[in-house]
Amino acid sequence: MSGKTSSRGQQDEISGEKHEPTPTKEIKRRRKEFEKIHIPNEIVEEILVRLPVKSLTRFQTVSKHWRTLITSKYFGKRHMALEKSKGCKLLFVCDDFVDRAEDTLFLKTVALEKTSVSEGDEQDFEFEGYKGFLDISESCDGLVCFYDTTRAVEVMNPTTTMFIELPLLRIQQLCIYKPNPEVELEPVQDPNPVLDPVMTCSQIGVGKDSVSGSYKLVWMYNTSPATPPTCEVLDLDGKKWRFVNTTSLDHHQILCDQRPVFANGSLYWLTGDEEGYATTQTKLIVLDLHTEMFQVIQTPPFITRDASGDKIGLCNLDGRLCISELKKDCKQEF
Repeated sequence: MSGKTSSRGQQDEISGEKHEPTPTKEIKRRRKEFEKIHIPNEIVEEILVRLPVKSLTRFQTVSKHWRTLITSKYFGKRHMALEKSKGCKLLFVCDDFVDRAEDTLFLKTVALEKTSVSEGDEQDFEFEGYKGFLDISESCDGLVCFYDTTRAVEVMNPTTTMFIELPLLRIQQLCIYKPNPEVELEPVQDPNPVLDPVMTCSQIGVGKDSVSGSYKLVWMYNTSPATPPTCEVLDLDGKKWRFVNTTSLDHHQILCDQRPVFANGSLYWLTGDEEGYATTQTKLIVLDLHTEMFQVIQTPPFITRDASGDKIGLCNLDGRLCISELKKDCKQEF
């Protein structure tokens, strides 16, 4: 053996030294051991459906199978049903707290239990370059819109803290650019002439098509006493605003400064007088989000015949429309 170099293995035997396996070999060994463990898909789904949304968002990157499962409508319905069964949760959104910056949005989640109230996360969102106060929509399945007449609508999911900025509505373009002759607006034929863009605005409604399951944003606003309100609708899938026919509303105007309420596949407004102020001849305007057709109906019989619109309240109570009237001595009848 004189004059020859011993192999690494022979040197180890002679010296008695032991070498740890290389990192690559160790990874392969662990991977093989992991592959031996098989968890049925049904068990994986039962585990995932009980996780919070933030975790599910991260786990979509684990594999194509997990991503397909988590993003499926079936899984989404199961997860939402399970979350609802855990108890009621309220989301508070505000932009004008005392000592809070104008360009800051504040969110707070509160869970209601049978015996107690537990507070959840508090979050602040700042919007650079914006110094106004924001309008905030009612929530639909947790989705919230915030906007202004001169600021694009943004849809937010408070659970994932994700935002989607939408294109400007026609009414917003008019509020921003009219009557600036240097700005040429997109050639769109408005169904009704807008006399004063700033004074015609109401508030946005968010709802869900009960047939297709798609979410829709609706902004209806009065244009002039002689014409019915104008309605712009956006499907979150398409991200493009379009006008919806409102001729069936005839002379009825919507009550200004009122958030439309979504319940059971439709959005609801109260009617106002010809200028949008509260009147004693209040009716309900209903928009079916699937057919996108309007109808005007009477308020329920228990509402006083001459009740003013500012004394009538609308809200969503467990998926159904709840209407109430504020009467004397601060009594509220539902």
